[in-house]
Amino acid sequence: MDKIFNVLFVCLGNRVRSVMAKAIFDNKLRESGTDNIATDSAGLIRLSGAKAAGNTIKICAAHGLDVQDHRSQPLDGSHLFQANIILTMEAEQSEYLKSVYKEQSEKIHTLTGYKGEIGSDIHDPFTEGEGEYDKVFLEIESNITRIMPLIFAESGNTEIE
Repeated sequence: MDKIFNVLFVCLGNRVRSVMAKAIFDNKLRESGTDNIATDSAGLIRLSGAKAAGNTIKICAAHGLDVQDHRSQPLDGSHLFQANIILTMEAEQSEYLKSVYKEQSEKIHTLTGYKGEIGSDIHDPFTEGEGEYDKVFLEIESNITRIMPLIFAESGNTEIE
């Protein structure tokens, strides 16, 4: 088996956007039958063990994804060193990580800007209703669909269309 290629999704609290991104990405990996890519998610704030936000659980379930067992974890250096690609939800998050982990900066990107221009931020709907969560889910899903072939290529996986 090939070496495992690690993709890390980062947002603020690891309760909404990075949870959705990981769930969507993992589902697409399952559908493709790929087994050489692993994912993780973490948050920039020191929040450990919190469940995904209630609306995150509801919206993911509405799209056929189960994130009930997710527990938040704060980002630490080991996450960054293990990851081959680090995808943040906001440009400010990417810039912060690049300033703190300069030696890892070439692998840090926004989800919307990966292999392209600087992307727009993905809005944090944490204090908003289900409608906003669904919009964010669909935006994340669209970006993941766009970048999957790029990540497959970077991981050395030739099994995607």
